[in-house]
Amino acid sequence: MKHALAGVHTERLKNRVLYIVSKQLTVASTIDRSRKKVNQSWLEVYKWLGRNPTQAMDDDAFLKAFWLLYFSHSKMVSTDFKSYQKHLFTIDFQLDQQEMGSINYADYSELTQWLESMRKAVALWYFINNPYAVDTDEDFVYMTTSAIQKSLLRLSNFPRGYGKYMLNLVLAVLMRDLPVKEDHGLSDFELQERLASIERLFFAMERHNIMCFLLQGNNSTLNVEDTFRDINFYYLRGRAHNNEYLFNVLMESRVEHFRWKEVIRHIHKGGRFKTWVGLDYFLKGIEESMGGLLEQTEPKVYLVYPEEDDYEVRSTYKDINTMQKVNRDRYSHSIGNMFLAYNRYEANPFDKIQHKVQNAVKYEYRVSKLELDLLEYPTWTKENIEARGRKMMEAFIEHWELPMIQETEMKRLLLDEV
Repeated sequence: MKHALAGVHTERLKNRVLYIVSKQLTVASTIDRSRKKVNQSWLEVYKWLGRNPTQAMDDDAFLKAFWLLYFSHSKMVSTDFKSYQKHLFTIDFQLDQQEMGSINYADYSELTQWLESMRKAVALWYFINNPYAVDTDEDFVYMTTSAIQKSLLRLSNFPRGYGKYMLNLVLAVLMRDLPVKEDHGLSDFELQERLASIERLFFAMERHNIMCFLLQGNNSTLNVEDTFRDINFYYLRGRAHNNEYLFNVLMESRVEHFRWKEVIRHIHKGGRFKTWVGLDYFLKGIEESMGGLLEQTEPKVYLVYPEEDDYEVRSTYKDINTMQKVNRDRYSHSIGNMFLAYNRYEANPFDKIQHKVQNAVKYEYRVSKLELDLLEYPTWTKENIEARGRKMMEAFIEHWELPMIQETEMKRLLLDEV
């Protein structure tokens, strides 16, 4: 019976495989064993895809991820990747067995191999999409670390879905490298090395997405084909790529186009940092680097020196407000003028904002590190906004191992000054 969460293409593939299996030129007992393996494997697929009832996974996304993992090859181009279902049904599992390619995936030995991989892949795909749910799941038999889980959560929830295609490569890495909890056959040193290597690869993937999409604003399909070809290289076919190769590719060649002047153009093309797609992501990263813990409730972004509409409050910031409007706005929308908070803030003179932070501390309200940071400044001036922004940006650059930025570029980045 078709599972309630079965998608059209996943169920179609199951039926196609069962049909082709029935046409194999082999003994009836082998055909029967093959049918049982297919049905058992699909039950496993449906079990994991629907394991989180509040957020059932897209089974077609899993099907493409598995196809990339197992059936794609290094000579494929964009059209192949876009029409993977056509490739799956007209080449890998076409009905006319006389026209089959060199690999018959319905043959018992081939069938057993890819079904086993699919059962493993769907459990790891669930982990990718629900990285913390496996902590209490006895059916999940693989090891993990808090760093791996955090990276998976961030990669899966990257702003606007940028770099989502990287999750397919994540699956390949986990398939090949993630140890099982028991009988993994590794020494303690080898185990720690294996897990640390996965953590570094995920770091490189997130860094790639930051540089390409958040900072430089490239087209969302940048590097997608190369990444899809990496999946095949890394997991199953072609050259035996190791972690070091993939790490260097992600850290170097895929981001060699990065230029700070393009970052400045991208961030300041609209409302400067205020409308930057990476604003929340950036501030949350700074908050965590300062030791803050992000709660499930989303914090909001606030400005210290307010926007032009609050001209009366603006006038209390005398050091900034003596400039022309275009320069005042540069400071209002500079990253150093922003903070995350769970408490609600109105436009106010700086001393009143500090008083509200102090009250939040006094009454033990939830207070962010970026709120507390405001108490370190006696007044709110141009110099303090620039210095605070510089400190935040330097911390971000250091953490993500970004290319060096020149002083003139830093000034332009912070204040949109020519």
